[in-house]
Amino acid sequence: MSVDIRFIPLAPTNFKAKVPVRGQVDLSWSAPVSNGAVITGYEYTFDAGTNWTSVTDKDGNLLPTASHVTIENLTGREYTFKVRAFTANEKGRASESRSVDFLSQISGAAKQLVDEVTDPNATGPVDVGVYTYIAPNPNQPVWSLTGADADYFNLVQTSSNASNERTLQFKQPPNYEGPLAGGGYKTTYAVGVKVQDAPLSGAVGAEDDALEAILSVTVTVVNVEEAGSVVLSPLPPQVGVALVARLTDPDEGLTFTGASWAWQRRADAASDWASMPTGAVGATEDYPELSSYTPQMADVGYQLQATVSYDDNHGPDKRAVSAPTVAVVSANRRPVLTGPTEAWAKEGDKLVTTYRATDPDRDRLTWSLTGTDADDFELFGNGQPRTLRFKHPPDFEQQATYTVTIGVSDGSLSATMDVTVRVFNVEE
Repeated sequence: MSVDIRFIPLAPTNFKAKVPVRGQVDLSWSAPVSNGAVITGYEYTFDAGTNWTSVTDKDGNLLPTASHVTIENLTGREYTFKVRAFTANEKGRASESRSVDFLSQISGAAKQLVDEVTDPNATGPVDVGVYTYIAPNPNQPVWSLTGADADYFNLVQTSSNASNERTLQFKQPPNYEGPLAGGGYKTTYAVGVKVQDAPLSGAVGAEDDALEAILSVTVTVVNVEEAGSVVLSPLPPQVGVALVARLTDPDEGLTFTGASWAWQRRADAASDWASMPTGAVGATEDYPELSSYTPQMADVGYQLQATVSYDDNHGPDKRAVSAPTVAVVSANRRPVLTGPTEAWAKEGDKLVTTYRATDPDRDRLTWSLTGTDADDFELFGNGQPRTLRFKHPPDFEQQATYTVTIGVSDGSLSATMDVTVRVFNVEE
């Protein structure tokens, strides 16, 4: 005799077995694919399929739409549960098995996924999951952490935990890209949640011996997509100096494709952004994360920003915008120093000659004297011109020729002039 499998229900899905208290198990599942059959009820087994018990209401009626059942008064230690649907004529396929051990057990997820924390200023612990200790006669259980990565975690009893529960936490917010405090990167952690329970005083029998339970937990940090950013340099922007925009993204191992750059300027924070007329250099095939613009004199006084649209490993249509720059300034120009490179001084007279300095950008200038004989001279005056003179009247018979270097600087650029001073002899 053959059976038409089209009318046999498949196995229920999402089958779970939870232990709220010692001796009780809550089973739950999702309805299977019926294959055209009419499901008339469900049944479960706690001995891996040797015996099956139907799910009924308090009056003993079958429940064709049941999705859970509570089993109480379990006095044994180990049970293996399955559930299946059935029709008026056929038994459906059984679900995956779920095992329960009542001697000593830690209930909780053995695999945890935790999103990385993208806020660079975040501090403090981050919850991973809640774990429950189940034992026949709990007596002063002591919780602890074991394993290679235990130092990265805390195990605490929060205000929302029951007395037999603890919350596993990262000590510090996890970051998929790292780095760790000791260097390097880590995205998967192995830790053991452990409970040791003292024996009951005066108890007799193996079931009252000291209990110990360890649950090995793997915690995986999930890479959360983080927004890219555009950084401009060098700042402040100057006329004639290329301003480079660089796209960066904290997500590890990204590649940028299809990058399209745009440069804009505005007069001030209250004005609208306007596209740059000319001069921007966009992305290239080799360097899609870079763009540059060289400010012109027409940009002086304007703020600049760069915008990029791009695709990356996480998907298309990303956008990043730089922070506005300060106003563009004209390029710094070198000061100009004028005066003779050879001067004469009369023996016994401190006066030599005068020098002038100008700055095209009207920057404040600082004067200096250096060179072999700088200690014999000074630049006299506060404005323009400056007078070069001896500190003491020169004596032809002691020294007739001097060399000195006069300099002016705007703080960045300078101009210098080597000067030879000759003393002519005065008849004495």
